[in-house]
Amino acid sequence: MHTERVESVDSVGASIIATPPLPAPGAPMLNGKEDKGQVLGQVSEDTTLGASKKEKRKRYDGREESPPARHEEAVKAPIAEAWCRWLLNHKRPTATFWITLSLLSIIAAVRLVDVSTLDVEAPSSTLARQAKKAIAEFFPNLEESSAFVFVFTNQNVTHHTVLSPVLKGYIANLTNDVRNWREDLYIQSMDDYYTFKSMGLNYLAQKMLSTNLGHTIVTIAINAAVSDSITRDFAKYLGSYAGPPGYNMALVGAPIFEEEAHRGAKNDLAHLVGVVMPLTLLVMAFLLRSLRLVVIGAINFGICSSISFAFMWFLQFGLPVNTTTPAFLMALIIATSISYTLILLSRYREALLDRRRNGLGVDGNIATKQAIVHAGETVIVSGVTAAFCFIGLAIYPMATIQSFGVGCGLTVLLVVLVCLMITPLTLLAFLHFWEKSVKENPRWDAWDNLWSYNINKIAGRDLSSSQHHHQSAAAQGHEDYDSDWNDSFRDIVPDRMARTPSQNNTEPNTTQLIKDSDAVDRYSIWYLLASITTKFPYNIIAVIVVTLALLPIDLKSTQFEVTADSLSLVPSDSSVLRGYDLLGREFAYGEVYPYTILVNSSDGQNITDPERWFNVWEFFFYELANVTLERDNYDTAVMTKGHDGAMNNITRMKECVFRDLPDAGCAQLKYAWAYVADDEKAMWCKYTSRIAPMTSEGRSWLKAARKLEPEGFEVLYSGEPAEVIDSMNGVYSNFGLMIGVTGVMVFIITVVSFKSVLIPFRAVCTRAISLAFVYGMATITYRDNGLSWLGDNFSSITREITYTTALTCLPILVGLGLGPDFFLMTRVVECRKGTNTEECREPTRRAVILGVTRTGHIISAAGTIMIVCFLGLLTFSKVTVIHQLAFFVTLGLVFETFVTRSLVVPAFTTLLGLIYEEANWWPLALTNWNTIGELRGMLTKGIPNGAKN
Repeated sequence: MHTERVESVDSVGASIIATPPLPAPGAPMLNGKEDKGQVLGQVSEDTTLGASKKEKRKRYDGREESPPARHEEAVKAPIAEAWCRWLLNHKRPTATFWITLSLLSIIAAVRLVDVSTLDVEAPSSTLARQAKKAIAEFFPNLEESSAFVFVFTNQNVTHHTVLSPVLKGYIANLTNDVRNWREDLYIQSMDDYYTFKSMGLNYLAQKMLSTNLGHTIVTIAINAAVSDSITRDFAKYLGSYAGPPGYNMALVGAPIFEEEAHRGAKNDLAHLVGVVMPLTLLVMAFLLRSLRLVVIGAINFGICSSISFAFMWFLQFGLPVNTTTPAFLMALIIATSISYTLILLSRYREALLDRRRNGLGVDGNIATKQAIVHAGETVIVSGVTAAFCFIGLAIYPMATIQSFGVGCGLTVLLVVLVCLMITPLTLLAFLHFWEKSVKENPRWDAWDNLWSYNINKIAGRDLSSSQHHHQSAAAQGHEDYDSDWNDSFRDIVPDRMARTPSQNNTEPNTTQLIKDSDAVDRYSIWYLLASITTKFPYNIIAVIVVTLALLPIDLKSTQFEVTADSLSLVPSDSSVLRGYDLLGREFAYGEVYPYTILVNSSDGQNITDPERWFNVWEFFFYELANVTLERDNYDTAVMTKGHDGAMNNITRMKECVFRDLPDAGCAQLKYAWAYVADDEKAMWCKYTSRIAPMTSEGRSWLKAARKLEPEGFEVLYSGEPAEVIDSMNGVYSNFGLMIGVTGVMVFIITVVSFKSVLIPFRAVCTRAISLAFVYGMATITYRDNGLSWLGDNFSSITREITYTTALTCLPILVGLGLGPDFFLMTRVVECRKGTNTEECREPTRRAVILGVTRTGHIISAAGTIMIVCFLGLLTFSKVTVIHQLAFFVTLGLVFETFVTRSLVVPAFTTLLGLIYEEANWWPLALTNWNTIGELRGMLTKGIPNGAKN
């Protein structure tokens, strides 16, 4: 790996610029990172060229003797100084606070999954909530409802019917046990074949049998919400029952689905903590070349995970937490805590290496300050942007999405705070321990040597000839350009001139004005990529090629279909889903999620008046039947009219009810009268759909039914399907607002961060490219089943995407995707305008190349860690919603990290510079050269005019 190095000789200004020869392939070489951040032109009173490593450390160890002023000034930042000083002065109370808070949080954190819910409550302005309120006025016991369904199948296939004395006795015992389980449990209904048969309701009894008579069901409805504790206890009680001998029994229902969703969430958390977390720590150790520094990442993760989960547990008292939130939250904590810690520690380690290589001795105090100064802003801006994008989900009028957004947003802010407090506090409290993290390790050096050799080999460079070329260039005082490589890019990034000692002795001592970060690895893949993508016309070609290549995918970005089916929240390997599928095939999916339809007299007339009664009957049998599928069931008072002659006379029904007549016909009429309100102004109907009521087909039925306008009375639709569908419609009505708010927020944050107008404009455009690609790929995957060869999870039977995934991923992708962009542009701005008065400003094009080269490995590392986290969810999770959400985020992070940041952003930035040299930085006017820059130009004599762009 070629590096350039300058070491000063005396205080008068004489300096020797020496270019060490390149090693031959396979020969030992220095650590591949040693060329980054070199301090050039350092002045000291004593020569250090002949001093041993031990003497250099002793002479320049910051704890024994102050380092030269140049380095002290480089880290002077009032905020960073004050922050580190405050942490040191309050290290004990600070550490005690975080440790105590995290330990206490564990008590609540471990309970988060158990209190999460599948229950959805529609906004108060929706039609479903208005219907629910009206039903509560007429039928108080129907305000809340949770349904359970037992499905019995005869194991003996030779029998032509499921009915038998054994099953009859089992159902009788089950009914008795359920009714006597707890006094505070109100059972709205418990229906089965034998009960209806005993009442003479043969037509209702027949509905409890499948068409082939091989299956029967028992339905139970209780007056409690799915998330109520009594419902969960009742679900566990029913789950303890074993089927009768000779029968297969399946128990399904929304509360049972919730239990399975909890099991899936716990499995996902176990995989994240047990597999993904150790894997990210190994990646972190490899990138930092240290196992010691990994400890800090593990500490930050432990604190953030316990506190954030405890916060979500408290949040559920005000906003319900969905069952998918804990798993995504854990992946987010791992991704952000490890990535942000890696960014800080990479700058810390880089600072230690710079001092060691320049003979100054490692100083963890100065290195920590440099990490806070250079990486702290990136972490803050990236974290705050992601947090605001998450919190922006509160715009959606749905409580579970609001809790998800607020919880994830505050978690990201917590991660930023912990990383900026615990990381420097730990580094400062144990200086000697962490300083040893930069100890030379032959294994790491061998890896860097192998990597550098392979990159050079791929680029077609002959290292042996390059070595001879550099040696001759250094001896003759010529510009150091590689004959087979740099001639092609001579106008891109000029190399520093190699000078003879005699030449350098006559020069003034001004090489110290050159920035520490000027030294870059010209044989890096990032240098190669940036050199090409920033050079005209390659930059415009890069933008056009990426745009055209993605165009077929982008065109599909708005063509996906969504579903609100709650089964997407249940693990796909659950036995409950098999029972639900059996119920849907043989009976109706709506048995689990029935509609409650309220027919309310709008003019004050009794619903039981003969004329009005006939109008209601006509509505159900003719108008509503036109939008109903075959075998859909309506259970209400008027539905009995067509099945028994006695029911055609409403007067007869009233006589049976109020006179309590004992004949068999009256038993049927009394059952029908239970659907009528006490004041006879309204009646209700239980509607069970053959199809899954929350799929696109079910949503179409509700939309068509609501368009019916019967005369003289109003019809309101309530129940879990209506609430979920109305919630989805309400959320989608704010989708445009979410897009606008997210775009404006990104624009404002970027303007404040970079003091520019066109950089935010470019950031919004690149985010749009990324989002179009991700949503287009999601359409290809789940609607077209284009990736079904990867497994069942990469396809959809209904060819739909869960609506929460499609809605929430937009701000998530924007918030997380801006991280690599901000990190890169922060470095570019540092190079462009300089970080202090003594540093030279670079032309835009060179600043982009330097920024890409210096941040390439760390952005790729941080992005890889995030990708690994969500790829873990994609790999291990059996929950459809989690799998789809992980697919969106993983694909978005891959695109942002390796395409947008590597190709689009550098090319786009230099294209704007072609229009107007200062376009990227407008309204700030950053001149290309100041007095110091001109002096530097005279020294280097290798910067052509074309490089100023």
